[in-house]
Amino acid sequence: LVRGVCANPRAVTAGVLKGRPAAFVKACLAFCHITIPSLADPARRCRLLLVAGSLSLWRNFTPQFEGFLGVFFSTVPDIGSTALSQPSPGSPGGAEATVRELFQQVVSILVVAPGCPERGPLYLFRELLGCTD
Repeated sequence: LVRGVCANPRAVTAGVLKGRPAAFVKACLAFCHITIPSLADPARRCRLLLVAGSLSLWRNFTPQFEGFLGVFFSTVPDIGSTALSQPSPGSPGGAEATVRELFQQVVSILVVAPGCPERGPLYLFRELLGCTD
């Protein structure tokens, strides 16, 4: 639902917004920012954080994008510890394959992400590398 709202908020809300679709989309992304961290499975959390982050980047909401990635970077280390304590039978390759898939997705998103004048152009890549330690 949030993906559909972000893609075309006027069509989803049937024109009720009257020129304020950006505020509505920000509210939907704020809802995601609050609810996604409450999920138990860290891999699912990371996937949803990447979807919400890419939507916020697509709508040019850079602060929200950075917020989703910050939560993503802090959630990635939990994938390995959860996989060791509760291995899931449906995931071939285990935690390594999941982290590899997530890193491929986040790097493809970071290619189009803007840099920060204060932190440098590649600070998100540095944070990604920092969460692997």
